Amino acid sequence: MKKIHVTYPLLAVAAIALAFDQSGWILLFLAAAGVHELGHLAAILLSGGKIRTLTAGIRGMQITYDALRPTSYAADAAAALSGPAASFAAAGLTAAFAGAGAGTDLAYFCGVNLILGVFNLIPAAPLDGGRALRALLLAVLGPGSGERIADRVSLIASCALCAAGAGLLCFTRCNASLLFAGLLTLSSVSLPGGRSKRRIPPSPARK
Repeated sequence: MKKIHVTYPLLAVAAIALAFDQSGWILLFLAAAGVHELGHLAAILLSGGKIRTLTAGIRGMQITYDALRPTSYAADAAAALSGPAASFAAAGLTAAFAGAGAGTDLAYFCGVNLILGVFNLIPAAPLDGGRALRALLLAVLGPGSGERIADRVSLIASCALCAAGAGLLCFTRCNASLLFAGLLTLSSVSLPGGRSKRRIPPSPARK
């Protein structure tokens, strides 16, 4: 692996969050996010891929890699779902230790992993669920119809996430995390009828 990049917006957000975090939840979230990304990395390496760059940003980790053999839509879906699978595995493992009385921090870590895994299964474009759904739709329906339906599902899911985030903010008067996540996913959606930001063949050079 040649390069690891961390974007300035992510550093700024992380610094602010850590400065105001009194409970330690941010550190638990960062650890859970690391486990999640390790799932993606493991899937790529096990399939024979060679990692070139890792870029950590507000929208998550972008991985570029070289594949030793042509990839398929099924392989793209499996690589996308490997992150949530790692999160659920970590949640199950920490739940077992937390149940044995290993401490409340492990119970919190279990919950963070579970939330992260479920959240990433939302079928919105930048999330793992959206990427997996897109790959399966392209495999079943072909590039044209699969791309259009994937974009529409992503738009609906992103709008629903924004609505849920707005409701949470109104209810709690302080928690804007879900709304922020919804706006990030919405900003990545290609509008139906517009020019897509993603091209159709599965590329082995992007996560």
